[in-house]
Order: sequence, then structure tokens, then C-alpha cells
Amino acid sequence: MLTPKAANVQYELGVAVLAQRRTNEALAIFNGLATQYPGNAEAQMGIGTATEMPGDHVSALQAFRRATQLSPNNAQAYTNLGTVAMQVGQFDDAVAAFSKCVELLPNRAEPLLNLALACKSKGMEVEAAAAYRRASQLSQKHP
Repeated sequence: MLTPKAANVQYELGVAVLAQRRTNEALAIFNGLATQYPGNAEAQMGIGTATEMPGDHVSALQAFRRATQLSPNNAQAYTNLGTVAMQVGQFDDAVAAFSKCVELLPNRAEPLLNLALACKSKGMEVEAAAAYRRASQLSQKHP
């Protein structure tokens, strides 16, 4: 088993490889981390990103869901989950993920904008307008 420091180095290597769009190699690194550290949410985030980039949305959704289970206060995991859910038309899941992100980051406009888009896509016009209004208010306070 890797030491925590070595695991962090492996994670950063996976991120660097992923930045070069070498998704298969990055996926192998992140899968190795997930095998050695099954409770590591960052490894799941890496798996989600590495599978989403080439279009494997099913695997990406699974990995991002796992990341939210392992780290329920990780706003980025919910953002990633919501984004992929939107891409595949799973608007209920997107609304739920972005709602959780808004709960975690109540003073940020970006999660509200994501929630508004998901609500609009689901036909929830009233909720979308409310989220847009709140995002607008926050944007004016924190330009």
C-alpha cells in the first residue's frame, strides 16, 4: 500500500497525465489509487473525469456518485455529477446534485446558475427563475 504522501504524488501524476488528454493512462493511475484506497474520493473524481472526457458518461456518473458518497461535502463532486447528468438528460439527478452544491456553497453564484439551467431543462421554470434571481443578487454583491 502506498503511503499517503505517495498516494498524493500518484494522484497528481494522474492529473498531469489527464491534462495531456492521455485518458487511458490517467484512468489506470486513478483506478490503482481507488483499489489501494477504496475510500479516496479524489481517486473517484479522477476516474470520473478520465471516463467522461472520451464520452463514457455511464462510468463517469458512477464515479462521481461514488465520490459524493465518500465525500458528501465535496461541492466539486456534486458539480461534476450534475454536469454529466445534464449531458445525458438525467435532469432529476442534475437538479439534486446542483441543489446539494448550492447548499454547500450558498454564497456563490455559479452553483445557482447550474441549478437554474438544470431546473429550466426539467421544465421547472419557477425554480429556475428563483435560482437566476439569487445568482444575480450574489453576482452584484461579489462581482
